[in-house]
Amino acid sequence: MKKRVLALMLVGAFAMQSVAALGAELDISEEIIEADIVIADDSAEDETLTVDENTASAEDEEVVGNEVQSITVEDDADEEETEEPTLVTKGTNAGKSGSMLKWELYSDGTLIITCTYGKGEMKNCTGTISAPWLKYKDDIKTVILNEGVTTVGTTAFYGYSNLASVELPESLVSIGERAFGNCKALSSITIPNAECEIICKGVKPLTIPPIVVYGYPESTAHDYVDTYCTVDGYEELKFCCINDEHTWDEGEVIKEATCTESGVMKYKCTVSHCIGEKTEEITTDPDKHAWDDGEVTKEATC
Repeated sequence: MKKRVLALMLVGAFAMQSVAALGAELDISEEIIEADIVIADDSAEDETLTVDENTASAEDEEVVGNEVQSITVEDDADEEETEEPTLVTKGTNAGKSGSMLKWELYSDGTLIITCTYGKGEMKNCTGTISAPWLKYKDDIKTVILNEGVTTVGTTAFYGYSNLASVELPESLVSIGERAFGNCKALSSITIPNAECEIICKGVKPLTIPPIVVYGYPESTAHDYVDTYCTVDGYEELKFCCINDEHTWDEGEVIKEATCTESGVMKYKCTVSHCIGEKTEEITTDPDKHAWDDGEVTKEATC
């Protein structure tokens, strides 16, 4: 009997030790789990968004709490602003007696001539009379005559070597002799009035240099080119119709259309001395196959 009681006591003691050991293991595991959670939380709290100033785009995103917010990184380099041309000088003495023409010269080389009332004629620059803007001739690159100006004075812009652009109004009825003579930077001029007189006595340098003159067929501009394009040194004097007044020929195929590629048709204007040209697309033609010699895929029999 004593042996059985002793055995039971030993079994109970062993069981108690096993339970205690298991409890200790559970406590250790819980501590490890808690430590992992704490470490993870600390890591999340310590995270910060790093923006590389050298590579950041104009707009980046920053996480604040659960929201995504946009942050803007401003570029230090300011955008270049286009400066408006400023007024350099002006005058009211551009017209003949009784004509109220004023002129304004801007910093970009633009000379604007305006009639302040009704219509007005520009003064002729001959003998002792010179253009009021003459001392700025090397600075003038563009000339704009506003509506209401009716004439360009004799030699008004003669020899202006930097003049590259001229805008004339429909109100213009006369261009004085040698008005644009020797303007070597000028490549073209448009004369919108078909009846504008171009005064030229045939003595070089002529009123309009050897450039492309845009105008209407059978206009005074057209007649000027017809008359003087054969003068020695004026072979490059050309004409071109404006406002689609061209008369096109029947055209020439410069690239045939195929079943897969479009072709090109080229037309030329038939108005004398007109340099006008245009091209049109020739659509693909499914019937224009280029067949080879063929291949027998199945021999014929009797």
